[in-house]
Amino acid sequence: MKKLIAFLLVLTLCLGLAGCGKGKAATADTDSSSRPASSSGSSSKEPEEEEKEEYKVNFDSWEMKLTDSAHPLAEGFAPPLATVKSAYTNHPNTRFDARAIGRLLYMLEDAEKAGVKLKVETAFKSENDQLSIFNAKVNEVMDSDITLTLKEAEDIAKTQVAFPRTSEHELGLAVDFAKEGSAFKETDEYKWLIENCYDYGFVPRFEDNPAHFRYVGTENAAAIKKSGLGFDEYIKQFGNK
Repeated sequence: MKKLIAFLLVLTLCLGLAGCGKGKAATADTDSSSRPASSSGSSSKEPEEEEKEEYKVNFDSWEMKLTDSAHPLAEGFAPPLATVKSAYTNHPNTRFDARAIGRLLYMLEDAEKAGVKLKVETAFKSENDQLSIFNAKVNEVMDSDITLTLKEAEDIAKTQVAFPRTSEHELGLAVDFAKEGSAFKETDEYKWLIENCYDYGFVPRFEDNPAHFRYVGTENAAAIKKSGLGFDEYIKQFGNK
C-alpha cells in the first residue's frame, strides 16, 4: 500500500512538472509574436526628408527655347511679332513676341501704377540686325589693334556681343530696359523688376547686364525662382537635352 501511495505521488509530481514546461513555452511564443519584426520598425524610424521637386523643361518650347553659341537658331528663324506701345519704349516700332507681349505690357503698366516708369530700350532684333551689330564690333576691335587678323578680331568680338543667330533678342523674348546695363542695377526700376518680374513670366538673365530680362512663361518663371538657379543653370540641371 505504501509503495502504491509513493508511486502515485511520483506520478503526480511528474505530470505537474510537464504541465509547467508547456506553460513556459506558450508564454515565450506569445511574447515573440508581440514584438516588432525589426528593431527599426516604423515607430522608431525618423521622418524622411521631403523629396525635392523635379522640374521638367522642354528645349523645344517656344517660351524656354535656348539660344547661344552652342544652340544657334535655325537660319531664317522668324517668331510672331507685335509692336510695343510707344508709351513704353524709347524707339518706334519696337517689337516683341506676339504670344508674350500681353504679359510684357501688364508688367509695364503695373510698374507704372507702382510709381516705376519702365522703358524698353531694346527688344526683338532680326538676324540682319545682329549681323550689323557684330560687324560693327569687329571693326571696333580691329581699329583698336591694327595687328589683329580678321579672325582674331571676330573671336574677340564674340566675347562681347552675340554672333548672329545666337542672341536671345532674335527670339523676340528678350528686353533691355537700359542702354548701359551695368548702372541699371542701382535704379528703382531694377529693384521693382527683381521683386516682381517672375509674376509676369520674366527672369533676369545676366549679372553683367542687369537690364536684360527674358520671358519664359509664368509657370517656368515661378519654378526658376523657387529653384534658386539662374536660367542657364536651370536648363542645364533640369532640361531635356
